[in-house]
Amino acid sequence: MDDYTGILAGLALAGVGSYLLYFVMWNGIRFLLPYQPVEIAKARVGNLIYVAGKVGEGTEILSPITKTPCMRWQVFVTETRGSGKSKSTRKVLDRQSLQAFPVRDKTSTIQVLPVSSDSPERVQTSVGPRSMTSGGLTSSDLLSLGTLNYQASQNLFQNLTDPAIAFLEDCNVPLNTDSNWFSNKRPLTLYEYIWQTGTRVYIFGKAIGHDRYGQALVAHLISRDSRSCIAVSRIFWGIVGVFFIVQSLKILYETAQLLF
Repeated sequence: MDDYTGILAGLALAGVGSYLLYFVMWNGIRFLLPYQPVEIAKARVGNLIYVAGKVGEGTEILSPITKTPCMRWQVFVTETRGSGKSKSTRKVLDRQSLQAFPVRDKTSTIQVLPVSSDSPERVQTSVGPRSMTSGGLTSSDLLSLGTLNYQASQNLFQNLTDPAIAFLEDCNVPLNTDSNWFSNKRPLTLYEYIWQTGTRVYIFGKAIGHDRYGQALVAHLISRDSRSCIAVSRIFWGIVGVFFIVQSLKILYETAQLLF
């Protein structure tokens, strides 16, 4: 490679490595630190806590698309545009049930209070580079998924079911575009996730006093992965970042020798 290519390659690797080391590993670890692991029976009002348990028994609700009895549901809708290298997918809708649901461990049970996707209390945490997420969902979305209960797409050859269409219309998601190229249907994909009694779940949140439940947990993050798994994933990306930085320094050093 020529001198300028070496400099550019070295700087590019340094940038990627720094991103992984700081924004992925450090920000991820920093997110975990305030939440102290506790058994539910030892939770204290006002503390930021991490609870590992299972969804308990309670009054079930129905998921909006399939009408499946569950304790909690979440629906994502994504839209895909272009093809080949220009193909991109973005999230156009994120809805979840906001009803409280119980989580139990071996010591006790606590009511978990979800927060809406646009609430400032809902934590956005990074697992890996944005390009390594899938289906238009963010790293935080992927971390919080429950059990996939339903998936369907709308495109030139497929139609959504009536319940899915009704749900999207209620959420003010347009089903069609102004384009007349073959079809004016938006290329949408809908995912319905559910949590049922017995589902393993990990909650990062704040314990609060509650008029109805006595004590409840405001969920900043409802995760399918444990605290230790999240930490390991951050450390892995940090190691990858260090590797990139080391390689960038080697390239820059070799290039500097050629120049001087």
